Amino acid sequence: MRALPSGTVTFLFTDIDGSTRLWDRFPAQMRVALARHDALMREVIASHDGHVFKTVGDAFCAAFARPADALAAARAAQRALVAEPWPAPIAITVRMALHSGNADLRDGDYFGPPLNRIARLLSAGHGGQVLVSRAARELLGDVLADEVSLRDMGVQRLKDLSRPEHVYQLVDPALASEFPPLRMSGGAGASEAPLRFDRFEVRPQERRLLVDGQDAALGARAFDVLVALIERRERLVPKSELMDIVWPETAVEENNLQVHISALRKALGTAATEMGTSTTTGELGKCRQWRRELVQHVVQGDDADDRPFRRRPPLGSAVADNCDRHSL
Repeated sequence: MRALPSGTVTFLFTDIDGSTRLWDRFPAQMRVALARHDALMREVIASHDGHVFKTVGDAFCAAFARPADALAAARAAQRALVAEPWPAPIAITVRMALHSGNADLRDGDYFGPPLNRIARLLSAGHGGQVLVSRAARELLGDVLADEVSLRDMGVQRLKDLSRPEHVYQLVDPALASEFPPLRMSGGAGASEAPLRFDRFEVRPQERRLLVDGQDAALGARAFDVLVALIERRERLVPKSELMDIVWPETAVEENNLQVHISALRKALGTAATEMGTSTTTGELGKCRQWRRELVQHVVQGDDADDRPFRRRPPLGSAVADNCDRHSL
């Protein structure tokens, strides 16, 4: 057995995205798929001089003496996963992360801050995505293949870590390169600054919804849904993605999402009505018009763009459009 690398080590962590839900819905297919996934990962890691030092469920933890080998292994693994004919109707996608650092090695395992950091970096990614830390990026230098690049994803806050991380994403012409926003600190999103639309204000770090500065009652899951929709305001969010954000690695029924969106709709509508009771007649009319526009877009289906309510603030419009997508 080859000795595990020591000193500065580059770690590759991988995890099947949404595996809990897949196991719940397709257990027979997942048994076949997981066996193939495990064999594929072990083969690719070994062929790039990597060492699998731990597996947890479908997650792999591997160590490499050279960062270029770790990146090449991640790239090869993603290509192989894309090409694999998975048992219908499932399709396995794997998120991956690379980080370099000095960790304590004992009894065939690694310990220390680098392991905590890569675990958090991995949890921020999506199926098919490879994230790279700043430390790994610096060690990689200019050894990237001609057709491969690392996209700068900016400085991000990782859950439970005080020091932010400069994150990069592997870009390979043979692989998907566009993904949803990173799953960062704070549950549904990583925003620290308040998010405002019309007379509503969302404070993600405090987990508060305010209407004209007053707190509105909103449950924890409904709040996660609201922040997730606002932070993804540039596009429509698939129901499966929204459920993964609010219930990560947990199998839940789709009607749970509808329940919390209904609670969100009620909180916004009720808050607007209560706020309006202390305003002038003109302000009350404006408030009720906003409430009517927002709630109607939340309730109605995908043809909402054909309705006359066009002058919504950008954030409110985004929340409503995404709610339209899910017919909530």
